[in-house]
Amino acid sequence: MVMAHTNGHGDFVLLELGGGPQWEVHSCYITRTGVSDQSAGGTPAARAQNLRALYASAKIPPANIRELDIHGTVISIADAVIPLRLSNLRPDIRNNACYLLGRLLTEVVLTSNDQYTYRICADPQVITFAPGDSVRALVDRVRICGMGIMFLCKRVSLS
Repeated sequence: MVMAHTNGHGDFVLLELGGGPQWEVHSCYITRTGVSDQSAGGTPAARAQNLRALYASAKIPPANIRELDIHGTVISIADAVIPLRLSNLRPDIRNNACYLLGRLLTEVVLTSNDQYTYRICADPQVITFAPGDSVRALVDRVRICGMGIMFLCKRVSLS
């Protein structure tokens, strides 16, 4: 028997509960991760060991990490995106979001070296880089009511 669990933010885990026939890895998982189940016919312990490694390779940023150290390439820098999103929020939610964002009102899109794409909220006064530059960004992953998961830049530098 196989059980699946998701937290609703892209992360998921499959649990094989022994005592039944071996199961195929579902095509949506293969499509999503680009891996296949290579452990057919193995012992349950070996199969579990192999699958644990497969699940860790999904092309989805981890949802349970609060602080990230991202190394990557800047794709774009946009000053108008975050203020526009804030203007569409109810006043009470907007006030809370503005408090959490502070001066981090410029959106920097970067692709990390492991091919994740991040939209980072940065202070425009600390942006000393341009699209195409390699950077290292230390960010906090924060859920902001009305805006979802946001990556708030604590420090960024050319790498």
